[in-house]
Amino acid sequence: MPRQLHRPRADGRLIRLVDGQPCLAADDWELLAPGASAGSRHPILHLASWALRPRGRACGLWMEPDDDVEAAAGCLDEAALVAVRFPSFRDARGLSVAHRLRRQHGWGGELRAVGDVLCGQLRQMRRCGFDSFALAAGQVPEAALKALAARGRPHSPQRSTP
Repeated sequence: MPRQLHRPRADGRLIRLVDGQPCLAADDWELLAPGASAGSRHPILHLASWALRPRGRACGLWMEPDDDVEAAAGCLDEAALVAVRFPSFRDARGLSVAHRLRRQHGWGGELRAVGDVLCGQLRQMRRCGFDSFALAAGQVPEAALKALAARGRPHSPQRSTP
C-alpha cells in the first residue's frame, strides 16, 4: 500500500526564508507516494504522478535527485511549489536539481528541500536556490535558524603561498 512520505510538521521543523530571513513556518503540505490519496492538506506529487493531480487544487511537484529536470520544466507553470527530496544527507544531487530549476528554467516559486535535510547543509542549499527546508527528524529548528542567519563568506579552500 502506498504510504505518505512526509507529514506536515506541527513541531516547527519547517524553515522558510521570508524576505531573506529564516523563520519557523507552518507546513500544510504533504509529500505523497505515487498512488496515495491526498488528505485534507495540499499534496506534493511526484513527477511521475503529476498528470493524475486533482484539478482545481493547489499541488506541489516533487522531484527525486535522479529525475529529469527537463521533463519537470513543462510542469512548473502549474506547480504551487517544487520539493526536491534528499534520500540521504550524503546525496548532493538535489543541489544540482535546485540550481538547474532556478538558473536554467527560471523557477521563481517556493523551492523546498525535503528528506534527510540536516542543519549543516542549509547554507549550501540556500546558495543553490532553496528557500524552504523540511528538517529531518532529530534536527533542532533553532540550530537551523542560526545556521541560515549566519553571515560571512562562503567556504572556500585556503590558498597557500610559497
